[in-house]
Amino acid sequence: MIYFWRPRRKLEMPRNKLKCISILLILLLALSLTGFGCWELPKTPLSPKAPVETAPEEAERPIPTKGLRFIVFGDNRPANPESPQPKMFKQLIKQMELDQPDLVFSMGDMVMGKTQDPTLYRRQYLDFLEIIEELDVPFYAAAGNHDAYNSIGQSLFQELINPDLYYSLDYGDSHFILLNTDIVDQAGKIAEPQLSWLKQDLEAHKDASHIFVFMHRPPYSVMNPESKKSKHISFVDTENRDEIRGLMRSYGVDVVFAGHEHFFNKQVHDGVTYIITGCAGAFPYADAEHGGIFHYTLVEIDKEVRITVVKLGGGRIDPDSIPTPKF
Repeated sequence: MIYFWRPRRKLEMPRNKLKCISILLILLLALSLTGFGCWELPKTPLSPKAPVETAPEEAERPIPTKGLRFIVFGDNRPANPESPQPKMFKQLIKQMELDQPDLVFSMGDMVMGKTQDPTLYRRQYLDFLEIIEELDVPFYAAAGNHDAYNSIGQSLFQELINPDLYYSLDYGDSHFILLNTDIVDQAGKIAEPQLSWLKQDLEAHKDASHIFVFMHRPPYSVMNPESKKSKHISFVDTENRDEIRGLMRSYGVDVVFAGHEHFFNKQVHDGVTYIITGCAGAFPYADAEHGGIFHYTLVEIDKEVRITVVKLGGGRIDPDSIPTPKF
């Protein structure tokens, strides 16, 4: 029911009462003929200061997670700062469209970076975005070491990808957390204040049906498992990695996704699945048998979480069938 309200005004009574009554009768007759005579007034009069609430045009309803499909990919970057995006990445984007995802996540290294030229760095980002926009679905990314190679890259990430360096979102009854392992001067770890934010975010969403965590550098590196090698380092120390592992276990995280290492790999630690999906265009670091294939990861939620590796050309692979490469 809609109520019309106007402030009261002081009316001056006409001197000729008969004329006043006649006018009133004419007005009542006109109202009855035009259909504006049936107003239902509120039992409690509205005051000039009372707020008037209106129903939203469309009631908000939670999006069911059952039937959710999302895609995760990483490391599509070209081989040098001047090069365009790899053709393999463009082909994978076409394949992603056929899978009709609800959401798409990048594990970083979307661009090559490695430049002090702001114009060139921006062009790299715009080249990437021109391709990713073909998907026409919500897109979220975790920054990689090439995306945030320096303060120029980090600023462009905040301008063009997401204003927050780390953030989270909800879709239906699932919660998604995007961390940043490559904040300038904090690369290779989840340091403060990000670590405290992560703890608070996990606690606030501990009742979610599913929790997925995304980051660029994998907590459990295949190439550098003990963080002792100087080449292509992931987490800089095992203490920070183990603290992250404890949080993932304590809050029942379903899957932790990462990139950085250019192949597909699946591990399980304390009941939590850790996936590296880092070869969506950048050159592979392993042979095809051990996951060194151009690919993306498709995640489907129905009664359970189902993960499929989709390689360039459309072939589908069971992630458990891919052995871990040796370095």
